[in-house]
Amino acid sequence: MAESIWNPCQFFPDGFSETPNVHDNFVYALAAHLEHRVLILHTQYRDGAGPYDLIDLRFAGLVAYFFDDVAAPSILLDVQRVDAEWVVEHWGNLFLARKNYGWLTIQFTDLADLSKQLTEQGVIGYLVMGSCGLDGFILSSSAEYRRRERTAEIDNPDTSLDLA
Repeated sequence: MAESIWNPCQFFPDGFSETPNVHDNFVYALAAHLEHRVLILHTQYRDGAGPYDLIDLRFAGLVAYFFDDVAAPSILLDVQRVDAEWVVEHWGNLFLARKNYGWLTIQFTDLADLSKQLTEQGVIGYLVMGSCGLDGFILSSSAEYRRRERTAEIDNPDTSLDLA
């Protein structure tokens, strides 16, 4: 079944997503498995008469994520791959403010130390850019995608918000 196959996301040289194309996809659900360090964005393209493409984006090896404006509707402009150091530089105040609250599994002395450790661990930054709603970043080891036949539902075991 197509829903069990995860493929690596591909990015253009400028970091913007190539495959899959999630521009104008609605983020209809988020699923995070904190102990497995996985975050999934469940998306659906809704323009036209349908049927609509359903794409899940999975970020494995999750280190941290932060989103503003998490609400429906959330429509993606794009996802861009960036250096983890870029994320730390742009959200430095957030990392420093949350340093002593266990938000990160990484202990660090300052932002330069955090950037160094993220780079050494192979952590990648992903900007999640919304044209409406959800907007922020993800720090993880990888980004993968899969296509779904049905929307992910909380109470339907056949299409659950599984993280496998």
